[in-house]
Amino acid sequence: MKNLIFLFLGFSCFANSQTDSLRIVQKLNQLDKANAEAKMIIKKLDKIDNENETLIYKIKTYIKKLTIRDNIAQNQLEKSQAIKANNINEPVTEITTPDGYDSIRRGFIYRLFHKEKIFIKPYKIINNEKVYLD
Repeated sequence: MKNLIFLFLGFSCFANSQTDSLRIVQKLNQLDKANAEAKMIIKKLDKIDNENETLIYKIKTYIKKLTIRDNIAQNQLEKSQAIKANNINEPVTEITTPDGYDSIRRGFIYRLFHKEKIFIKPYKIINNEKVYLD
């Protein structure tokens, strides 16, 4: 009798272990399928990312081309328009124009060390006197 109970318990233990191992194998198969699907999804996402990067690059180059065309058009428009004076009420600066030029001979020491022997100085006549402009 003891042998029968022992055999019955032994068979029941082996029967449960086989069903457990089958469940484990089924779970592993499901995990393998899930991993394969995840890898496929990751590949598709990488492909989509690459396409997005190329599209962004194309958009950036198109925008650069448009801005270059706009700049060229703006420059041509500015060149074609008349030039406006910004401020007409600016103070006028006087330019002194000399009335004549005198040639002045340099000193002896200067002539020893330099090539130019004659120096030309502009002058302006004020009150019947020559005033040299320096």
